[in-house]
Amino acid sequence: IAKYISYFLDDSMNRALSSFYLDEVSGSGLSVADYDFPSETITAAKTILGKKGSGFIILYGEPGTGKTELSKLLPSLCGKKTFFLKRHSLDNNEYFSNFITALKLINNETEILVIDEADELLNTEQRANDITSFITNIASGRPSKGILNQLLDDFQGKIIFITNRIGEIPVSFLRRMHMHIGFNPFNLKQRKRIWESEFVEEKLLCKNEINEFSL
Repeated sequence: IAKYISYFLDDSMNRALSSFYLDEVSGSGLSVADYDFPSETITAAKTILGKKGSGFIILYGEPGTGKTELSKLLPSLCGKKTFFLKRHSLDNNEYFSNFITALKLINNETEILVIDEADELLNTEQRANDITSFITNIASGRPSKGILNQLLDDFQGKIIFITNRIGEIPVSFLRRMHMHIGFNPFNLKQRKRIWESEFVEEKLLCKNEINEFSL
């Protein structure tokens, strides 16, 4: 039975299974030049994602600042594939289970896992004197801090975490990140570039409409 389960979870033998938990994304509509980061920041991120062993990067900042696009761009700069963890519902227990399965399915050598809204997964904080908070966490299926810490310590692949609410992520997780990248709000030129990347490519808006909205 154990051998069968191992084969079933082996991504190279059952790609259909991984497609239920992982969403492959090809590249980004933005380039490094669209960001204001120093070249050293991008170089350091590429080094972390390209080296052997574990590598965790957290991207944080306000919505609409290009975090998701950079999470697609960085793996491509390293010659690796990008896979986003899927979330099928608001059930925290299911989200955590999907995360555990994804850690088994991801190819540590050629693929990078991206966790969007990472605060939903990593926020395990409980106030010891607040019994309501304690019961809510148990009922929601939210895993303990110790379990998540151990999973990260044992995992030998690469993960990019994305959050708009870094203040809700416990310090113990933040210490395990090899790199923190903060995002400032985009200027008008950068926002237009994002809109062109997202809306024009999806044929939701044309460039003339984007120019009108940005005035």
